[in-house]
Amino acid sequence: MGAGASKAARRLPTNAPTGATTGTADAAMRAARAAAAEQAAADAVQQQQQQKQDARAMEYSSRPPRAEDAPFSGEKDEQILKDGMDPQFLANLARMGQVKVPEAGVQIPARPLRTLSARNPLYTTRTLTPPPGTVSAQTLSSLLDAFKSLPPGRDAEALYKRARMTKDQLKDVRRWVNSPSVADEATRVEEGANSLVHQVTELKAVWIDARDKDAPGK
Repeated sequence: MGAGASKAARRLPTNAPTGATTGTADAAMRAARAAAAEQAAADAVQQQQQQKQDARAMEYSSRPPRAEDAPFSGEKDEQILKDGMDPQFLANLARMGQVKVPEAGVQIPARPLRTLSARNPLYTTRTLTPPPGTVSAQTLSSLLDAFKSLPPGRDAEALYKRARMTKDQLKDVRRWVNSPSVADEATRVEEGANSLVHQVTELKAVWIDARDKDAPGK
């Protein structure tokens, strides 16, 4: 039968080599262990920080109140006497000069509030009646229009009384300020695109001087 018949038949392995599988599993296990160790270390650090914060909060809450934490009572207490014996503190006070010490419980307003409170209430309070010697912008515009409507040389005393103003108070205002006036309507015809003709109306602003008895000279 020949030499080949006396030898056992050869068979190929049906599984992959165990060396490669073992190496991959070991690498994955090592990576998982390293990630778990890092997470455990981070958790431990976070826990330690939280414990420190809790300990500080408990220490602060159980600490008796200190004298320097109490609000100023307005009296010369022990802390003030202690500061009064400090030469450096006294030198700093001398450089500052005389200051006003507020009373206990009195709140000092900020600088903008002090500026507002120092203004005259007549000019800051909302009211329909303007303060004496003043007029609103709308009233002034109407008054200037009324001056221009007077005939030449007419006395304007009635208009001053109606506005509760005097001639001297409005002298400089009438010289440099005027109400807007509109000239007569001007119409022109223009030719536009595609030979279209349209009419244009213009209303120009002009300066019209009053001609009453007290009108300022040019």
